Amino acid sequence: MPVSPIAISSCCRVPPASAPAAELEELYLQHSQDLGLCSPSQAPVPAHPYNLLFDRDWFMTVRRRQEHWAGYSINALGFAGYLLIGEQSDRQWLQSQGPMALLRQVAAEPG
Repeated sequence: MPVSPIAISSCCRVPPASAPAAELEELYLQHSQDLGLCSPSQAPVPAHPYNLLFDRDWFMTVRRRQEHWAGYSINALGFAGYLLIGEQSDRQWLQSQGPMALLRQVAAEPG
């Protein structure tokens, strides 16, 4: 079964801590532009919901079309592999379809 793509701006390496903060801001603004989110200077709120994942070395921006699917609320941790299972979560759906199918349901398609 082919995997359908999701709108993820290219992951990029975070500039070293010694680099100016403007370098990190520039990368964030490029992600925002790539995903059609608008920059903070263009609009007070993003044009679309998104998740931003960081670690010490890289970051990734994922544009979402919705937050919930099959009783799961997907935030940035969901795209990092952590799913919170609550009373409303459809565990049978997740077991049969898999976690990538869940992420594809909430993430926007590229383009």
